[in-house]
Amino acid sequence: MKRTLFAALTGVVVLAGCAKTEVTEVSDNRAISFSNFVTNSVKSIVNTEDLNKFYVYGGFNDNYNLFEDVEVTKADGAWTYNPTRYWTVNTYNFAAYSNSNSKAGVTATWDAVSNKHLSLDFNIQDAETDDLLYAAQSASWNGVDAAPIVDFTFKHILSKVAFQFSKAADLNGVNLDIIDIKVLAKTSGTFVGEDITEGQYPFTTWETSGDASEVAYDDDVTLNANDAVVTVSRVMIPQDITGYNVTFSVLFNEPDASGSVNSDGTPKTLNFEVDIDKTDGKNWKPGYSYVYKAVIDAENLELKPIVFTVDVVSGWEPGSNVDLDIPTGTI
Repeated sequence: MKRTLFAALTGVVVLAGCAKTEVTEVSDNRAISFSNFVTNSVKSIVNTEDLNKFYVYGGFNDNYNLFEDVEVTKADGAWTYNPTRYWTVNTYNFAAYSNSNSKAGVTATWDAVSNKHLSLDFNIQDAETDDLLYAAQSASWNGVDAAPIVDFTFKHILSKVAFQFSKAADLNGVNLDIIDIKVLAKTSGTFVGEDITEGQYPFTTWETSGDASEVAYDDDVTLNANDAVVTVSRVMIPQDITGYNVTFSVLFNEPDASGSVNSDGTPKTLNFEVDIDKTDGKNWKPGYSYVYKAVIDAENLELKPIVFTVDVVSGWEPGSNVDLDIPTGTI
C-alpha cells in the first residue's frame, strides 16, 4: 500500500523586546537589571511579550552565588526581582531558563567549572504547552561608566514536531477522521549550555535519559473540505530518531450498495505506521521545528474509484447545407 509522508525542516524568528528593572535604595546605575529577547517561536512563547518569568543564576569570580535560581518577573513592562543586587567592578556570568513562564519539570545546576552555563535536567510535563528557553550572558562594569543591563537572548532548546494532514483530490467527497496520532519518544534528558556566538545550540548539548514512552497528539483531525489542511504539534526532547515511526488511524465510510462513499454505516478504520527518521542526521535538533506532511489518497485507503475513458468512434460527418429564408421584419 502506498503511504505518502514527507518531512520538511523550518525555522521561525520572532520579535525582540526589552524592559527596565525597577530599582530601590540606590541609584539606577548600580542595580543589576535584565532585558530579554526570544528567538525561534514554538507553541507557547510566540513573542517576547509572552515571556513574563524566568530564573537566573550568576555572579563573578569571588561570588558566583550572587544569583541562585532567582525568579525575575515582568509587571507593568518592568523586570523585577527581590532583593536587588548591585554591580561591583568585576566581570559577571549569568544564565537563565524558563519553561513556559515556570520552572515545571526543570532541575537546574550551576556549572561549577566555568560558572558560565547551566545544566538543566528536564522532564516534559505537557508536550502541548511546554516551551523550555535558555540564555547565557556575560557582562562587566568598570566602576566609571554607566552600569550595563544584562541583555539575555533566550532560545528555544526543545524540538517542535508537527504533523500536517491533507487529502488528495481523488478523495473529493470523502470525509476523513484521523485519530490516535502517537510517536514513541524519550521525554526526559539533560541540557548543558555552551558558548555560542550565533545560531542555535548544537544537538550535542542534549543527552536523553530514561525509556521511551508514547507522546500522544490528542487533537483528532477532521478533513471535510477537499482543500483542508490540519496541523497538530508537540514539543520533544532533542534526540536521535533512528527507526522512529508515527502511528495513527484513519476513519472513513466505505461505499454502500449504491456505490456512494457517503454511507451512513459504521466507518471503516485503517491503521498506519510510517517512518519519520528522514531528517538531516536522523535527529531532532534544539530549537528546530519539524513538519511532517501526510497526504492521504484513495490508494492509501484501498478505495477503487470508478473512472471513465472515452474513445471517439468516428469523426464528424458533413451534413447538408441549408439556406435560411429571412422574413420581413415587423414593428
